[in-house]
Amino acid sequence: MRTKSNVVLFFLTVAAGFSTTAVTSRAVHAAAKKNFSELSRYLGDNTQGLVEENSFYSDACRKKGSSCSQYARKDKIDGKYWDSEAALPDDVLQALFTFQEDKFMDREGKRTFASAKENYYSHLRFSTSKNTYELPFDNLRGWGSLNHPPIRTLASQPGKYLEGMDTFPDRSRDEHIFFDEEFQRKIDRVSQTELTAGNELDLLPGRDAYEAKLALIKSTKKFLWVQNMVFFCDPDSEVLLNAMIGRAQAGVEVRVVLEGLWMRLVGSGCVKKMRDGGINVLLIADSVKHLIIGVTHTKFWVRDGEEAIFGGKNIFAAEDIGDGFNDGYRDTDAHVKSGPAITDIMAAYVATWEAEHSKTAKPISDYTPIIQARMADERAQGVRGVSVYQNILRDPSRRMNGVCRVLSQSRGAKTETISPVLREFAANSSERILLTTPSIRFSSDLSGKKMMGDYFFQEVRTAANDRGARVDLLTNSMDALGGDTSKFTRHFASWLRERGQNGLEQIINQLSYALGEISDKKNEKMVRDFVQMSPNIHAWRYFRYTHQKVHMFDRRVVGIGSFNLDTFSGSKNHEGEMFCMDQHLIDQAEAAFTRDVVNATPVVR
Repeated sequence: MRTKSNVVLFFLTVAAGFSTTAVTSRAVHAAAKKNFSELSRYLGDNTQGLVEENSFYSDACRKKGSSCSQYARKDKIDGKYWDSEAALPDDVLQALFTFQEDKFMDREGKRTFASAKENYYSHLRFSTSKNTYELPFDNLRGWGSLNHPPIRTLASQPGKYLEGMDTFPDRSRDEHIFFDEEFQRKIDRVSQTELTAGNELDLLPGRDAYEAKLALIKSTKKFLWVQNMVFFCDPDSEVLLNAMIGRAQAGVEVRVVLEGLWMRLVGSGCVKKMRDGGINVLLIADSVKHLIIGVTHTKFWVRDGEEAIFGGKNIFAAEDIGDGFNDGYRDTDAHVKSGPAITDIMAAYVATWEAEHSKTAKPISDYTPIIQARMADERAQGVRGVSVYQNILRDPSRRMNGVCRVLSQSRGAKTETISPVLREFAANSSERILLTTPSIRFSSDLSGKKMMGDYFFQEVRTAANDRGARVDLLTNSMDALGGDTSKFTRHFASWLRERGQNGLEQIINQLSYALGEISDKKNEKMVRDFVQMSPNIHAWRYFRYTHQKVHMFDRRVVGIGSFNLDTFSGSKNHEGEMFCMDQHLIDQAEAAFTRDVVNATPVVR
């Protein structure tokens, strides 16, 4: 009975709104007898010379006995296919060839790479059964559905690749409403938060976040607070955990808040290791304790009250090593190197711990007066509250320099609700909106407002149609080689296998694939409906699995956190998002978004 109940709970949680994207791979076929030169000639001929050899790899591939030449005889070309077990790693597959970007744009008659892609894919057939475009030639496995090798480094400024990214607002004469005191005070009232200024920020894409967390742990001297959805004990994640245990055993206070249901299902051994190592662990299981089909989804780290990392990355191998090109996730955190936003993150952590702690959890209320004293000191320094509104927002030299607000949404979205804030930013955008999310959900009839996300998407549609804002959405496709469903299922399947439940393990894996496929097709329909709302709305499907939640408005505000653009994040889950007006962070986020669009397929009307 225990195993059956675990299975039921597992799929109830999947249904609660995890970004379930199908785990797909290109079909396995019979090996082709082609050497590298033939492969190169085939790709060049079938792309009219747009795909060319990367000289470094082509020289290596021609060497007798090289793994690359062995690969080249096995990869699929001319309708023949490769043996997946003999294929090279994806980073090698992706680097074998280069793409002539300028020639491609000229051939499609477009000024930017993104518009050239939209034009190219508009002539291709979209297979509804496979949920992907049918290319006129066989590409390599590591390319997904791209008509070119993945492009890791952009050769030019973002304006070459994505419309409108080559011009910047004149900040010295900028009268945008986002800098208006009354507008920001309205956000205060809606969110029960306030602005802070002078925060030093950096984007942490991919493995950069993992390395930053490891450095943060090692430099902890007083306390380390972590809140995450899951923390699994795979080899990469155990490096972090062992460092945390090392600090705990050295006398440092280490606390961890995790999603209770998931960790009990697939991470109980890791929780035990934490507790045995002296880490104070708090598990929050809303779906069990409060009968809410929602999860603890917030993700941030705080060290000594001096440094924080805030974002959407879980702790397990796919997130730790993922760079958006390998088999891991494409995901992003933000690094708060210093500044009063750290105090807000501390306050959010204390509020969650106080509201949810069990009898066995160590009290945290002693930190409340410390946080209050920090906030009072920050007000006196003019970097929190009224001084920010009256002075910094009016100063063009300071208002795009680390001005942030932190939202930590509570269970059932009762406090610090994120959706209304996103809605206000969309409702007051008139230039461009950039959104990344694993999936989107809204009602087919937005006027009905049946779902929390409907309000937001209605404002996005209005911004596009009535004010001419360009909207770009980046989400997932069937190219994703692993989403939350697949990665978490493997842990759950391993748990079953360890207990001798091999039959159930196979059922779980098969059912997971089916659920992922259903979810992906549902997301595809939502994205296509979204694009149909306005000719100014564009959507892109990343060639790997993207787990990012980054929301940008009029090139002045960037939000980074755990918030998916769906109902569960909107009205059920514990969530977090940090909204900042910071030129450095926005420049980094826009550059990252542009590269993601380059490596995505468009959703063509």
